[in-house]
Amino acid sequence: MKQSRQLEGHIRIADLRHRIVIKRIVSSSANVLGHKTHTTSATTVQARIRQPRQMDESTLVDKETQVQTPEIVIRYISPLTITDWIEYDGKKYDIISIDDTRYPNRFLIIKAKAVV
Repeated sequence: MKQSRQLEGHIRIADLRHRIVIKRIVSSSANVLGHKTHTTSATTVQARIRQPRQMDESTLVDKETQVQTPEIVIRYISPLTITDWIEYDGKKYDIISIDDTRYPNRFLIIKAKAVV
């Protein structure tokens, strides 16, 4: 309850304490042996990352596997799509959703799930 109340309130730039890398596929090429993809870092940004403390329906990606989604808040960047992914603390996270309606053109609230 306290977590969601803080999120609905003001987000300060000082709250963005973690460094994440947002990556995307910029080019891909096919060869005789198969499909080879080249990637590059899109950008490195400061973020606030909150892992859910309790299991409830709003924090679960898949109810059967009990995979939780961290909430990542970053300053607004464009373009960011769900085809991009995030690398943080040696792990890869697929972006599930991007919400820019609460803080238009100021902050993005990203739901992501760890790639296993």
